[in-house]
Amino acid sequence: MSLNKIMKTDYKYLVEKSKKEVILEMGEEYNFFPSDVWTYTLNRIWIIKSKVLFVYFKDHKVVNVEIKNCYGKFST
Repeated sequence: MSLNKIMKTDYKYLVEKSKKEVILEMGEEYNFFPSDVWTYTLNRIWIIKSKVLFVYFKDHKVVNVEIKNCYGKFST
């Protein structure tokens, strides 16, 4: 299994969980509760590169998760 495929499935267990369940599992970080997209920094290499988990919600339930490599600042 490729590393890219592993990265895409690591957090799939969050799908169908509520926002409160995600907070219990992952912590609050700097996410605005009513937002439909939350982010969690998984790994940071200096200031330049970060591996970020994006959690997408619909009706307060997780519908998708994505891990992206971000360079510099990113916005959701």
